[in-house]
Formats: sequence, structure tokens, C-alpha cells
Amino acid sequence: MVIETNRLFENKNFAGLTDASIDFVHKGETFEAIANLKIINDNKEPLDRYLFSLNPSLNVLKITGAGKDLKFRKTNHIIEINPERILNPGQSDSIVISYEGAINESFCYPNYSNNIKETPYRIAMLNVNKRQAFLKENYVLLTPETHWYPVSALNYYPSNPARIKIDFTRYKLRVKTENVLMAVSQGRMKADDDIVFLLRIVH
Repeated sequence: MVIETNRLFENKNFAGLTDASIDFVHKGETFEAIANLKIINDNKEPLDRYLFSLNPSLNVLKITGAGKDLKFRKTNHIIEINPERILNPGQSDSIVISYEGAINESFCYPNYSNNIKETPYRIAMLNVNKRQAFLKENYVLLTPETHWYPVSALNYYPSNPARIKIDFTRYKLRVKTENVLMAVSQGRMKADDDIVFLLRIVH
């Protein structure tokens, strides 16, 4: 399903993501998040809609731009957003995406058959399955491949598997979880009385 969905969008234009400020609230085996995103049209053609990729098990609650609710449609893992205006080449815009849910790990590498007999991953004498995410009450590990935050690109291009789109994005991450857990990520970290960890990342 991921591959077939990507076929529908691999020739579409995606905006460049310049800044992302994400508020992440750990809720046991699920999480809630608000992503404040700044994008730029670095294409040669105007954009009449914004496309983002988000893990298919995450439910988009609301999308706003300039304080107004924006219409959107989610096709499996692709979010299509109808902005208030056409974004011409070189122009920037900001949107806020609110979402919640869990992580579907099979999304991460859709061209991987997950047949351990064909492609075993060995540790010492054991064959084990690789994991891309852990979302539990006492432990959370989310890799970029899970698309736990909105990404302005596809995770896999069926007609050209070697293709990749990389944006140089300034990230700011605020994490709220139980006080017995420690948030770890790139960048400088600080904590406040609300058990919020602020991490500044450039990716």
C-alpha cells in the first residue's frame, strides 16, 4: 500500500521544509504532537497544495495556516493540504499540523520483504528482526524512518529507489513525558518545571 501510494505522488512537487517546531507528548503506547512548520517553494512551478508524508498509523486532527483551519485529505501516509493561496516559487508559508496515534513500523522500508530466511539479521548465533520504533510506557525510540513527524518528501520512490530528497531543516523539539524518563536527541537540551525537554536540532 505504501509503494502504490508513493507511485501516485512521486512525480508531484513537494515544498522545502526550512523550520520545524514540534511539541511531543508521550501517552504510553501512543503520543500526541503539534508540528509548526515553515516551508518554502523551491520548485520552478507554483504550488497549489502542500504534500507531506506522515506515518499511516498517525491520525491528523487539525491543520491551520494563519490562524485559519485548512482543508486536507490523507491518503494512507500522504497529507494533501489546500492552502489559502498559491505559493509561488521562492515564497514561504507556515502551517500547524496536530496529530496523534501510534507507529506502523512496516511503513519504514516498504520494499523490504521482512523474510528473515532471505535477509537475516544476525547477532552472535541468533537471527532477530530489526525494529524501527519502540513506543511503550517506559521506553520510546523513534527513528527518522518512521516519519513520526511530517516530512516534505516520500520515504521511497518506486521508479527510482536510489532517489532521496533532503531538506536542511532547523528543528526545535519539546518533549513532555513522565518524570522518570529522560528525553535524548541531537542538539542542546534544557528542562523546566513542566517536565518539558527542549532540544534544538539542525538536520
